[in-house]
Amino acid sequence: MAVDLTSKSLGDLQQIIANAETRGMTSHPLYLAAQEELGRRREGGDKLNLERTREAVLAAAKREEFLSYRDVAHASGLEWGASVRSRMKDHLGELCLISHRQGLPLLSAIVVKMEEVPTGSLSGPALEGFLSLARRLGFETGATAAENERFLRAEQKKVFAWAKKESR
Repeated sequence: MAVDLTSKSLGDLQQIIANAETRGMTSHPLYLAAQEELGRRREGGDKLNLERTREAVLAAAKREEFLSYRDVAHASGLEWGASVRSRMKDHLGELCLISHRQGLPLLSAIVVKMEEVPTGSLSGPALEGFLSLARRLGFETGATAAENERFLRAEQKKVFAWAKKESR
């Protein structure tokens, strides 16, 4: 019998997600459905659009360029500010969840802070957020800063390679 997630509270959805992540069951249909339902509920008013973000990532990746969080906001027709900034982590997390489910690389790997766009580096809380998400999805990111950097760069290369395949 399927679980009706539309009747669950936000807390219930978050608990389902946390339990699945703790158990390493991020490919389980209930986990994926709970993530999708949570994403639907978070989208309101001024919303970040996943399809537009995917298109912006694809366009930048085809040029083998990185894009900023501000670029992602602008792709959805939003101005970069505190309201959008507070939702960006969840938005990019959902993008990665969907891309992972589709067998794609972690598409947010090429989304970086504005000052890091020229190099594609990711640092501080932004890097930790990306690595934390990757670990929750079952990726081995590394135990050292150097290993984490290699993981990030490998995912970035995978995004660029994916974009080349998409353009054929």
